[in-house]
Amino acid sequence: MSKKLSVVDCLCHNTRRASRLLTQYYDEVLRPSGVGISQFTTMVTISEMGQTTYAPLADFLGVDRTTLSRNLELMARDGLVWMEAGLIDRRQQVVRLTEKGVERLAAAMPLWEKAQREALKRLKKGELPGLLKQLSELSKVN
Repeated sequence: MSKKLSVVDCLCHNTRRASRLLTQYYDEVLRPSGVGISQFTTMVTISEMGQTTYAPLADFLGVDRTTLSRNLELMARDGLVWMEAGLIDRRQQVVRLTEKGVERLAAAMPLWEKAQREALKRLKKGELPGLLKQLSELSKVN
């Protein structure tokens, strides 16, 4: 007879639960900056890419283009990102941070660093690289 599984043993449940709770924690710490962790990670990614289009940004963030578009429109409304049609392909939207976005990101960075330090205290020293590698492998399941 096979072992009866419970939700406690479900990898998906446990990673989603950890993700929700960790997201809530980072959002709370970042609150004074006016951005949440989703906006923060999007802004950091855009900053690292310099400027980008939707497809590579959506792929890197692991979100569909519709969700990304909706999120970027809100960020554009708040003056954090600037979007325009691409020079080569007018159908592609080019995205970059505005000056206000760069300033907001700079204000959020020390808060993120604080949240990151606190979260990493839950891991044993040196575990982060292995955990990140495992999470990367899990993201390739489909």
